[in-house]
Amino acid sequence: MPRSKPKKRSKARKTSQRVRTDELCADVVLLRPPEGMEKMSQVLIDFVEPYDDLAETIEEQKMLLEIGAQAWNLALLPREKRESIFKAATHSTTPHEEAKEAELFVKELVHRKERYFGDCMRLILSVDFTPRRRGFDIHVLSTPLHALPEGRLPKPRTSWRNLFGLR
Repeated sequence: MPRSKPKKRSKARKTSQRVRTDELCADVVLLRPPEGMEKMSQVLIDFVEPYDDLAETIEEQKMLLEIGAQAWNLALLPREKRESIFKAATHSTTPHEEAKEAELFVKELVHRKERYFGDCMRLILSVDFTPRRRGFDIHVLSTPLHALPEGRLPKPRTSWRNLFGLR
């Protein structure tokens, strides 16, 4: 008896499996990247690579990637909106030296995003880690910036203050 041929998927369905992410940002539909497009996890790794020597432990590596993801998203905002976010995120009522260093580091990452990754307009929605024997795998969920409702960015899972250990 001859085997029936499997049904061909439509091109749109093949390259874009839809996922609902109500907990990240309501009414956003995420699509898998088309074949040949670089995975956002690799883009994020490349983005923070010059700062690898700052992260000596696995936890510090994860923190660097999370800070990198938040700085990446910040770079996608208009400049005037960034300043208010920097101030709210890194300064307490009495700014201290660590807050200033954190702000400078994030600004450096934002500048790096604009200079070397300016053509990548994908917003990072989440960064997750899967433990492995030696280290971890990184999983990045992203979406094209234009896919979000205007003025809505997903709320980061971890605050800047927690990432930098600021009080």
